[in-house]
Amino acid sequence: MSEAENEDPTGKANLVLLLRRLWQVEDPEAWQDIVWRKFRKKLVYCEDPKANKKATDILGIAFPNIFIQFDGFFFHILAIPEPFFEDRESVAAEMPELRLRQAVLDHEAHISVTVLNYPPDVDEDEAARRIGKMTAALGWYPGTLAVVCPMIQQVRVWDKNIKKALRTEHPVTALTRTPPSKVPVVPGNADDADLKAATEEARRRWPEFAAAFAAKQEDQIFAVKAPFKDGDFTEFMWIKVLKIEDEYLSGVIDNDPVNVKKYKRGTRVRLRIKALSDWMYTDDDDLVGGFTNKALDKAMQARLDKIREEREEEEEDFDDDEDDAEEPAASSRVTTKPEVRPKSSSGLMWILLGVGAVFLLGCGGLGIGLTMWLWPSKEKASNPEPRAEQRPVVKRLRPHGGNSGEHIAREFAEALSRGDSHAAYTCTSPAFQERQTEEQFKNALRSSRVLEGRLPLEMDASAAVSLREWNLRNKGAGNRHPPAVVLEVINDEEGWWVDRIDWKGPAPVDTQQAKSEPPLLKRPDLGPKPNEPKRLRERGGNSDQHIIYDFARALSKKDIDAAYACTTPEFQKQQTLAQFKKAVLDSKILDGPMPLQPEFERMVDGQERRWRLRHKGAPQDSPTPVYLQAKADSLGWWVTRIEWTRK
Repeated sequence: MSEAENEDPTGKANLVLLLRRLWQVEDPEAWQDIVWRKFRKKLVYCEDPKANKKATDILGIAFPNIFIQFDGFFFHILAIPEPFFEDRESVAAEMPELRLRQAVLDHEAHISVTVLNYPPDVDEDEAARRIGKMTAALGWYPGTLAVVCPMIQQVRVWDKNIKKALRTEHPVTALTRTPPSKVPVVPGNADDADLKAATEEARRRWPEFAAAFAAKQEDQIFAVKAPFKDGDFTEFMWIKVLKIEDEYLSGVIDNDPVNVKKYKRGTRVRLRIKALSDWMYTDDDDLVGGFTNKALDKAMQARLDKIREEREEEEEDFDDDEDDAEEPAASSRVTTKPEVRPKSSSGLMWILLGVGAVFLLGCGGLGIGLTMWLWPSKEKASNPEPRAEQRPVVKRLRPHGGNSGEHIAREFAEALSRGDSHAAYTCTSPAFQERQTEEQFKNALRSSRVLEGRLPLEMDASAAVSLREWNLRNKGAGNRHPPAVVLEVINDEEGWWVDRIDWKGPAPVDTQQAKSEPPLLKRPDLGPKPNEPKRLRERGGNSDQHIIYDFARALSKKDIDAAYACTTPEFQKQQTLAQFKKAVLDSKILDGPMPLQPEFERMVDGQERRWRLRHKGAPQDSPTPVYLQAKADSLGWWVTRIEWTRK
């Protein structure tokens, strides 16, 4: 491939992730782990004195630049600790979708991904797919808010559908044709004549809905739309109707609110019928009602048409001046943020066009989108497909998730190893349980034959850094065989949960090895060893991250005793509880915004990992209040060293 042909391979697929803040982008181990997990390539860090100088799979970091090379692809990644949009407020104000608006307002940093070079036998489409796959790999961070493709003027909220699509599809296809995992939330004008007329029609025809509900069939779905307020915010949300009585009805919210924090999907509500603004129900393959949706679709389409006209006029003006402008060098396109003109009509236009097609799949009402299952497309109406079973929102089977990704994955493995499928199912996320009932989970487990392999299931030690994907292997299988189960974990306000399970099947049993080993026996509980000191808590953490998070949560709650209980007996010999309390108060760590957030920093002496705790929302370059190290013994992991830093 000539130099001219390979000058700008990223033209249509340069991608940018919008983040709440940067993660540990200067840590080479983090990048090595990401590439190993997603591409199965072991990168050699250029500044490692023990590195193989002849290696072709390499990593270089010169912040904010990160360079990664493998398989002939040379990635250039920019990690910028500042917003992508220079005037976030103006850009957000013009956003036609409220989730996107929130993502733009909340992001404080961004990461851009491009390819500087690729093999001569690879075309541009494959190079673009590699950029998409690398972007999906970098989207592991829970603070990832949105993805932007400036070259095609497209922006999307970051969700599991986009992440999955970028792993396999061309970025243009992924960003323009992938439906969102959550329905769009669009603003509406309360003074709009069509919207007022639609609301009046819905209220006038309410007896039709009530009569249909009284004679409803088991497979029918009935929903109403009503306003919900939280401070200055009002969102109109759909409620799945469960009961109608006189002037009231009861049901559960079937949308994910954006600004109304008092309610969430699955919340049971009771409201007056006269407060409703719309209703709809299914009748075989037909949808009855949905009056405000049609009005909103019409308003959105008119807005898009107007923006397209403005864009065509601006493009004509731009084309007149383009011949006189010099083409920027390829290097400047890589390292410079695109110019953002949020107050111009074109700034609004490209954001609108980027998500307009998605909005029209399911606009809801004044401030809330319509659930996809209530608004089938015209293609599906002419050729209907079997509708998936709609399950009620799942109540959590356990009050709290794991303390870390490793913690919940280990609990899942231990439950399967002892044949307790119910306990394993309780480790899964509510979203997983909505997708798969416990009976379906048991059938999948039975069909996989995982429990026919040698037990217990063992955690793969090579998968213990990024804490997002975990491999479970049958006892003694090692890396000679594929994992028996692959787990993907997520976290929410209640902890960590298993969200995806890929059943691979048991590893083949080595008969000779099995015969030579003694039968597995349950380890008796003999209590503490004679010389073992008394512990302030029964067991330590399941990992260093587990005990660090326990320590951080205890301090965040200002429970100094519980934090002290996370330390080793050796630490407690050197420092009494009273001395520990004085050190905590002297550090003034409890005066900052909570909760404290643990961050992995680096390896110490090649063995122990060092952690630091930061206050909520603290910038990356702010002083670190405390550094921690942990170690393991027969009863788990414990905090062994604490370095307080005074403000």
